Amino acid sequence: MIVAFLVTAPAWSQTSKPSSLADLASYAGSDRERLLVEGAKREGKVVWYTTLAADQNKQIANARKSRKTS
Repeated sequence: MIVAFLVTAPAWSQTSKPSSLADLASYAGSDRERLLVEGAKREGKVVWYTTLAADQNKQIANARKSRKTS
């Protein structure tokens, strides 16, 4: 019985929505991306720190813009 509980416990922990940043960081629900996008829209801005080369930054930014307008 204990083994069955240990195997199914992670599944039970994913049934509720994350209520803190730490919960969201470990959340693996199928709606995780939607929750992240909704939260980002509420914040209204993107802060991005990177060590990528300038050309890579432009490619990623352009891909984000095209996705945002779609």
